[in-house]
Amino acid sequence: MLCLAGFEETGDVLGLPSAPDGRCSAVRDRMQAAATAAWEKNARAERDARIAVEIEKDKNKPAVRYSGGGDNGRTQVGRGGPSRQGGG
Repeated sequence: MLCLAGFEETGDVLGLPSAPDGRCSAVRDRMQAAATAAWEKNARAERDARIAVEIEKDKNKPAVRYSGGGDNGRTQVGRGGPSRQGGG
């Protein structure tokens, strides 16, 4: 990879024989993009696995039914106060 960036191997040493020409930056940018893509793929896989576990947990729960009202199941419809009948 470093050879693609312009480095040359001289014995045990890697060196850049001339002034940097932008290939180092290009290689670094591509490596960073590949690392980011790999991280995102892994993060999505972990998220999807957690979602699958929660879906399985929810499958075993009974469905919750709501009928409205308070604890006794009664629902008050309309006005809550005493009726007012007006005179003229």
